[in-house]
Amino acid sequence: MPVYSNSEFVFGTAIASHPTFWFYVPYQSSFPAKFVLRDKEGKLIYQIDVTLPKTPGVTSFSLPSTVAPLEMNKQYHWYFKIYCKAQEPPAFADGWIQRTSLNPALKSQLEKATPQQRVALYATNGIWFEALSTAGELRRRNPRDTSWAALFTIFV
Repeated sequence: MPVYSNSEFVFGTAIASHPTFWFYVPYQSSFPAKFVLRDKEGKLIYQIDVTLPKTPGVTSFSLPSTVAPLEMNKQYHWYFKIYCKAQEPPAFADGWIQRTSLNPALKSQLEKATPQQRVALYATNGIWFEALSTAGELRRRNPRDTSWAALFTIFV
């Protein structure tokens, strides 16, 4: 997701009740990692130990259906922590997610769009979690699909 207003504030919206979170780990790692999701008041919603990829790359996971669905228009704070050294604080990324509903016009556009067009529509409308998940699925099915790479040009 993009960083807003040069503030290092990371925020994205999702339409899924149990969205998929995506993280890039740029180095080979055998370090333990953890994902934590809290509501705006700091109440723990979900946490899980994450197995990092053996080679540099992208890792993803979805909130399981056993977790209560994200509430509409409520903000949640997520953290992805990698514990590089036992005695030091973890390296981490964090950001915010808010579940939203689609307006009727966008919903209609998405229903008529190809998967590649859906990636662009989601990204254009700031629905980053679905943009990444749709592009990731296209890339998984066909490593030559350009949706994944095109999506990342938006961030630069």
